Amino acid sequence: MPNGQLAMAAIGLCVPLTTIINAFNGLLGRGESPLSSIKLGEGNTEDADHILINCFSSLVVVSILITVIVLLLRKQILYCIWC
Repeated sequence: MPNGQLAMAAIGLCVPLTTIINAFNGLLGRGESPLSSIKLGEGNTEDADHILINCFSSLVVVSILITVIVLLLRKQILYCIWC
């Protein structure tokens, strides 16, 4: 494909998936950060560590779930995007 059409098609496929992943990252990251900051401000480092560990674990699990779902439904996603 001349003139970068293939590159533009790849961007069109990747940007929506990246946006979805970033949305979940923001949801979990921005929700847990104030809680851990409050606990650190109170001097309760153990609870803050527990909150941050839960946040990181949640991000890993959500990322794995999104990856598995996208891999399982990749043909349907491609057909949906291109139709």
